[in-house]
Amino acid sequence: MELIIIRGLPGSGKTTLANRIGNSIESNWTHYEADMYFLDNEGNYKWDRTKLREAHQWCLTQTREDMHKGYTVIVSNTFTTRRELNPYFDLAREWGITPTIITCENDWGSVHNIPPETMGAMRLRFERDLTAYMELYRKTLESSL
Repeated sequence: MELIIIRGLPGSGKTTLANRIGNSIESNWTHYEADMYFLDNEGNYKWDRTKLREAHQWCLTQTREDMHKGYTVIVSNTFTTRRELNPYFDLAREWGITPTIITCENDWGSVHNIPPETMGAMRLRFERDLTAYMELYRKTLESSL
């Protein structure tokens, strides 16, 4: 079992990379992202800003359930800040593992028609350097074992 977190701005290739990694894994794996919550039964994307928190909670719940089944889980969301990573790090800590973090830096253009001002705000708050955060996590994990 492994937890792989792929982060990056919309259009950076997170979903594509998640599927490529998953298809290369020999064990059982699943992939989740909050955007999946907004797909209807026909696969149409129906984003609703008022349900964003619900979508992220759904993503975390699905991840937890599949980790309990022993699956490798790949989660691809923007994760612009460390605070957004915290619930997944808490989940990894429950299992005594360190998640793999991959940051996508590409710009293929978002398929979700995100307004330029929203993309600009996301760029400004995106925390690229997670070195100190990862070190603190490792120390916390070691002390809890």
